[in-house]
Amino acid sequence: IPEQLYDVLSLQEIFLYQNRLSGTISDKILNLWSLRKFNLSSNRISGRIPSTLRSNGRGIYRIHTFTVYDNQMTGTIPFEGSRLRNMFYLDLGRNRFSGTIPSLDEYVRLRYLYLDHNQFTGTLPSDIINVGDGRLKALAVNDNRFRGELPGNHMLITELMQITAQNNQFTSMNDRTCKLSVLATGELSEFKSDCDICDCGKNDQMCKHCYN
Repeated sequence: IPEQLYDVLSLQEIFLYQNRLSGTISDKILNLWSLRKFNLSSNRISGRIPSTLRSNGRGIYRIHTFTVYDNQMTGTIPFEGSRLRNMFYLDLGRNRFSGTIPSLDEYVRLRYLYLDHNQFTGTLPSDIINVGDGRLKALAVNDNRFRGELPGNHMLITELMQITAQNNQFTSMNDRTCKLSVLATGELSEFKSDCDICDCGKNDQMCKHCYN
């Protein structure tokens, strides 16, 4: 990625997906105050997400979309306390990220969160499905190394339409997750988990795939 790119301070959108770009994301991303959309999907980007990707009253507080799907990135997620309140779409899928997931409760506008196909460990924050003030629409955490309970402590009103959590080490699923189904009281139309934790019953749409 050319270093000069980060000197274009008025830059609002970066779309460089599906190329053969290599290298890392520079700490100078902090300088792009006007940046709203950043897409480097399907390249060969390595290294970590810069710790300078934060607002704190300065920096790229306007950023709406950040996707590095299908690269070779590593390290942990440096987003706790980053105050990126305008983030709407966050896709870190198909990389080599590791560590635990920090609290994302500051992400009040987040609607799409993709963390799938990485090496994340530990338990998921109990309120992760309430990210975005309960208006999260898609949550993908499949193909990692998460353990413990798949959280289901959802708000009374939720807009979740997709949860994919299969191929992890979860040992249980909160039974309130069953109530998220579009056939119950929620909006959930796509749900995938390992069958050993899916306890909604064979007649419930949520776990129907386990009884075919």
